[in-house]
Amino acid sequence: MAPCFARTREGRWLRRHAHRFGFIVRYPAGGRGVTGFAHESWHFRFVGPPLARHMRREGIATLEEAFGRSVGGS
Repeated sequence: MAPCFARTREGRWLRRHAHRFGFIVRYPAGGRGVTGFAHESWHFRFVGPPLARHMRREGIATLEEAFGRSVGGS
């Protein structure tokens, strides 16, 4: 069985450096209550370097939190 992407050398590198290139983990671990989706370590989303860097710097884990939204759209 293949290892989880997050535990591969490439997955660890991407997790550490993705924000520099404008990417975030779209469905982070522990974010299901906010996003409505289970963690997907391989699912990166391009949001642009300014937003990705801001999210990392401020400790914002999800797009929903970045834009003040939740699964219910409130």
